[in-house]
Amino acid sequence: MAANIVFVDEATTNEVFGGEDSDGDQSTSYAVSEEGERDVSRQESDVEEENEEENWVVGSREPTALDFTADRGLNVDLPDSPSFIDYFHLLFPEHLYEYISRQTNKYARETIASLRERGRLPLNSRFKTWPEDGVTAGDIKAFLAMIIAMGLVNQENIQDYWSTDEVLSTPFFPQLMSRDKFLNILTFFHLCDNDNYVARGHAGYNPVNKLGAVYSVVTDNFSNVWTPGREVCIDEGMIPFRGKVHFKVYNPDKPDKYGVKSYQLCDSSNGYCCKFEIYTGGNQDPPSAKGKTYDLVMRLMQPYLNAGRCLYVDNYYTSPTLFNDLYELNTGACGTARYRKGIPHAFRTAQVKNRGDKFVMNNGTLLAVKIKDRKVFQMLSSVHSINEVEIRRNHHGTGLPITKPEIVHEYNKYMGAVDRCDQMVAYSCFRRRTMKWWKTVFFHLFSLSILNSFIVYKERTRSAVLQRVFRRELVCSSGISPSSTPRGRPRRSVECLTRLQAGSHFPEKIQGTGKKTNITRSCVVCFPAQKRILARVGEKRKRPGRESSFQCSVCKVALCIQDCFQLYHTVQDYVAAYVQRHDSNNDDTAD
Repeated sequence: MAANIVFVDEATTNEVFGGEDSDGDQSTSYAVSEEGERDVSRQESDVEEENEEENWVVGSREPTALDFTADRGLNVDLPDSPSFIDYFHLLFPEHLYEYISRQTNKYARETIASLRERGRLPLNSRFKTWPEDGVTAGDIKAFLAMIIAMGLVNQENIQDYWSTDEVLSTPFFPQLMSRDKFLNILTFFHLCDNDNYVARGHAGYNPVNKLGAVYSVVTDNFSNVWTPGREVCIDEGMIPFRGKVHFKVYNPDKPDKYGVKSYQLCDSSNGYCCKFEIYTGGNQDPPSAKGKTYDLVMRLMQPYLNAGRCLYVDNYYTSPTLFNDLYELNTGACGTARYRKGIPHAFRTAQVKNRGDKFVMNNGTLLAVKIKDRKVFQMLSSVHSINEVEIRRNHHGTGLPITKPEIVHEYNKYMGAVDRCDQMVAYSCFRRRTMKWWKTVFFHLFSLSILNSFIVYKERTRSAVLQRVFRRELVCSSGISPSSTPRGRPRRSVECLTRLQAGSHFPEKIQGTGKKTNITRSCVVCFPAQKRILARVGEKRKRPGRESSFQCSVCKVALCIQDCFQLYHTVQDYVAAYVQRHDSNNDDTAD
């Protein structure tokens, strides 16, 4: 039976034998016939293999407990009374805003200049509104705050965030940044210097070069900020993407079946992602004699060895060689198993026919268990036993406590951290279709940074705050919310939502800016109304409406104190009401 994960680059399939990945059922893996198994790491002689099998005997053994010696928790200092943004900047530091703005401005200048040279920049192109001095770090910070908000407020079309429709209107976005500016930043958003790009197939090629310094800074902070507890797990994550990139994979066991695969090491107690590595296809460096999968696990576990931890993995990673080497480094391991090198022949051929039957072997260090439940599955562990333990649930028929072997119960309890991490990231992630794989990966990594900061916040404060509340407060505490830096006056569609609420609207003097102290603006009632009246009689030279130095304290729109202020806050269609009152007054005068 072929493995469920199908790689665009087939080099990694040499690590996979038969059987199915256990993402669908964390406690179940499937046996495969001996004829279908393959192992690229099979380099030793048959005599050495037979000697290894002699160490295995039928029966269980008492596990050796490992003492956990690490200090779980936060590794960095926070300011007194930290805000939400302080937690986020532990993982996504502020200097990255300046770095992103510099790379974005460079790419925008080069792209616009190239379009002009080729005569492909239309007269009405929004690219022409790109500022000459580019965008600032503050603009990038505001842009990313809007990205967070867009994960909380879902709109079918990205332009609907600036809609003037009363139903679709979302005041936050038009007050913070104009639509064209946001779309320009999204178009020219860039993370690396293309001048340093090395093409694929050439010496010095880096598959993740497009992610620039952001990838290394953020992923390094993941492991530097938080130390995981005793139980950790390694599994694959999927970043949804259906465009063209040579390391895109297909995994039918994931909710998003096509995308960029990532390897993640997570703290099993809370789902914090400590290590994050993107799968980029065939590695330029040759693997060790023990195989790519072995090298991957050892690379991810390197900072967390020799501390008495226990690693949980699925059958893609499990092998006796890996588990033995981890045990020598004072690290336990547990996982579902395939028939790989080091598994004794007697264990492979053993039959378990009835539900609940077990076949157990050990070699003094490792325990191999074959169990018949709904299906037959195999497990391997260096720190567990097969003793039955209660799982705090009663049988619905008999009412008696349900028990499971310790090795199965502990695996089910601690293995799902990566899937839980992916699930929480997907709840409020910014997902917009793009042809650039690295943009999709960046927004996923950005959301993962928010999730990690949320987990750190909960661990440190013991607060029961929800992730969506944390994300909302993160935007508000970033210092760029509309309440702190309003961009002009609200749009008309925004005004319609609140202007008819009685008792909260009062006139106030329009405050001057700079040397200008007496500021006036066109009244939003009489200006469009008189413009309509003059248009009916064909008058084009006369200026319609009046200027007012007063505005509503809530709506922030200029209004004449007499008549217009009352009309605006009492009538739905105030322009039509003004015109009707004007016509009525003229009729009375004529009589």
